[in-house]
Amino acid sequence: MRVKSAADIDKSYRDSLGRVPENYKNGVDQVTDWKEKAIAGQPLYKEQMQKQEVLDRREKGLQAVSNEEWKGKAKTVGSSRIAAGMQANAAKRTQNFEPYRAELGSIELPARTSDPRANVNNRVGLIAERLHNKKIEGGR
Repeated sequence: MRVKSAADIDKSYRDSLGRVPENYKNGVDQVTDWKEKAIAGQPLYKEQMQKQEVLDRREKGLQAVSNEEWKGKAKTVGSSRIAAGMQANAAKRTQNFEPYRAELGSIELPARTSDPRANVNNRVGLIAERLHNKKIEGGR
């Protein structure tokens, strides 16, 4: 079987970068019923996540990346993308956080005491419990 050289493959890859964003958008436009298909695939996903070979493959992939490599990519690639993603989803974040913001605003905190443990248990514990209950009832 004839295979292109590594240099030719790399050149083709790099030459395609300018076309990728538009091709990606066109591909997204072709997708229908993505959510229904993803939900229908949930049993298979669960099944696959139970398989030891799948878990081993994941671990092997994680082991192949050093902490320094991960940090480097996160700082160079991730940092250049995060603001655009945050901007594009700002309205959704506001909507998703609103039930929790409202819940926090409705909490009447007990008065502080001289006992720091009691303060944590009575105040922080109350906040954590209320936010947890909000999440369970479907706050997101």
